[in-house]
Amino acid sequence: MIHTLSEVNELSETVTGNKATSTVRFLRGTSRLPWCLAALLACVFFALPAHASTFLYAFSTTQLLGALSVSDADYSSDAYYTILLQPTGLAAGYTMPNQYSPKPGGVADDWQATTDSADAFGSGTWIEFAKLDVQTTVTLVSGANGGPGGKNIFYYPGISPLNTYSDAGGSPPVNFGTTVASIDSIMAPGAQFSFTLGNLSSNPGAVTFTGEAMAIESSFSSSVYSGQKGRLDVPFSLTLTGTEVVPEPSTLILFLAGAACLLAAAILKKKRPAASSRS
Repeated sequence: MIHTLSEVNELSETVTGNKATSTVRFLRGTSRLPWCLAALLACVFFALPAHASTFLYAFSTTQLLGALSVSDADYSSDAYYTILLQPTGLAAGYTMPNQYSPKPGGVADDWQATTDSADAFGSGTWIEFAKLDVQTTVTLVSGANGGPGGKNIFYYPGISPLNTYSDAGGSPPVNFGTTVASIDSIMAPGAQFSFTLGNLSSNPGAVTFTGEAMAIESSFSSSVYSGQKGRLDVPFSLTLTGTEVVPEPSTLILFLAGAACLLAAAILKKKRPAASSRS
């Protein structure tokens, strides 16, 4: 049988034995290469989009206060120390892998970000942002800006000592905490509350979250905080659109490196003649 040059790959092998040298010629079928490429492209096309997606969601203090102002009848006299969220309308199986604090660690009045499944909030797992239990200084979320000069009634820098609060009922996230804490700041309007939802098969678009906010309330809305009225549970709703989190570069690099190795192996694989055919 005669093969064209494009069908023949000649390899010179030096075989040492009994001080003799021979040249071995064998064929490699190049017609398999297009099929290898097609299989690899199909793998990339069909396998990669099938992976479960993770989406990042975020909202600012300003957005949060906008939602609370709609649902809280006492908004102008409240300050919030716990924010809880739970997505609605998503297929079962989603996860909550990450939560990011609007005021992260390293400061005395930071907030924690985690998940919680306390029955006090209803069934299921909730995304939680809250002050800590043992803090002696705290930051609160509040839009109660009815004090003199538009100042927030829970943090009024001109008074001494600062407003303080404690709750014998228990610890956050449900209760304020038993430690007497000075309210030393109000959460910045641009502070970001963020988290991820994972194991989503497709982009869910705008997601509506059921919210619960724990609050302390002032007896007055137009003067410095006074006459504490205890904890309030304020329901609210927030609609957010997430941004897909791009897979880690290492994941794609490993996939492509493996695919390249498979392709290289397909190209370089040669059918060597049987040992008896060598001379």
